[in-house]
Amino acid sequence: MKKKLLILLLSFSLLLTGCSGLLEREYRSVSTHISHTSEEDDSAALRAESYSDLVNGVQYFVSTGQEEGIIHLYHHTGDIEQELAQACQEVLTQDPLGNWALTDIQFQTSRIISYDECLFSFSYRRSPQEMERLQSIVGTYALRQAINRCMSDYDSPLLLETNSYYADKELLLSLVQEAYYAAPGFAMGYPKVSISVYPEDAPSVLKIVEISFTYPQSRQTLQQQAQQVTAQAAALTGVAPGEGEVGCWLLCSRLKEVLNYAEDGQASVYAALSGESADSQAAALAYHLLCSRVGIECMTIHGTRDGSAHWWNLVLVDDVWYHVDVTAESSEDSLLHTGEEMLSGYTWDESAYPDTRSEQPVKAQTPSVSG
Repeated sequence: MKKKLLILLLSFSLLLTGCSGLLEREYRSVSTHISHTSEEDDSAALRAESYSDLVNGVQYFVSTGQEEGIIHLYHHTGDIEQELAQACQEVLTQDPLGNWALTDIQFQTSRIISYDECLFSFSYRRSPQEMERLQSIVGTYALRQAINRCMSDYDSPLLLETNSYYADKELLLSLVQEAYYAAPGFAMGYPKVSISVYPEDAPSVLKIVEISFTYPQSRQTLQQQAQQVTAQAAALTGVAPGEGEVGCWLLCSRLKEVLNYAEDGQASVYAALSGESADSQAAALAYHLLCSRVGIECMTIHGTRDGSAHWWNLVLVDDVWYHVDVTAESSEDSLLHTGEEMLSGYTWDESAYPDTRSEQPVKAQTPSVSG
């Protein structure tokens, strides 16, 4: 009897040991499914009771750059797998931040007594540093200022969240061109511009705009050239040239002393002021810079001369706009030209620039320049 009892106790002990091992394996399997304790889940999980709550929760996880997030879904009666898939697809394709930042969203669900626990995993194509650079912009003025700051620092890319109206690529390109030609001191060569909008086609009120600039040289080199341009421009304008026609002529004369003009030269203000081979665009930008430093209102104009692409300037003298081409032969008495006089050999889009044919003093606003 004692032997039978001993065998029974040993068998029962082995059975308990086997069950313990089985229970432990099952627990580990569940624990790898959601790698949070119940206390962590309670404090970190979001609560949802509708489809819109699910979408908002997923958007929140993305906006905070989380790689995983948990939502507790209560009172759900529909097909949870279908709704979760739909919510993830909506964030990936229609939400600006999700469309820009993510490559994929995965989810898993578990039933926890009174709610469904939904674990989301996010795969990002953007780094945390890129997401931190994203700026919210409202209005044309703020958009113009953001582009100006980025281009004057030779930075790239410019990442903006803005209203869909301001995500128009043609508008953005015109603002980029305006920023470049309105700041000749930083015009070291027009960059290659690439604009992407997220989401591209989905009807969303907000869009994320990514404007990438590819410059002809490194950022450090361009910044050094900008410093040298500032110093050279200060030297050329150090002795005040005066105002009006006399001031325009003296600035033109000083520029010509350092300008090495060639039709196939470089289109950089640095080339124009450093004695390197410089084309008409570089010459016009350099003259624009010098005029701006001494208070003469000036702009750069693009058109043709004798049938070839050419750049020159408009200056405002006594509230009348005149043409100035520093690459042409001229004297103090023949520097400023009216629009009528320029029709011999020059063409330009007259609708894009102030009226230079009128004899009446008219002060116009500086237009955007088309490259």
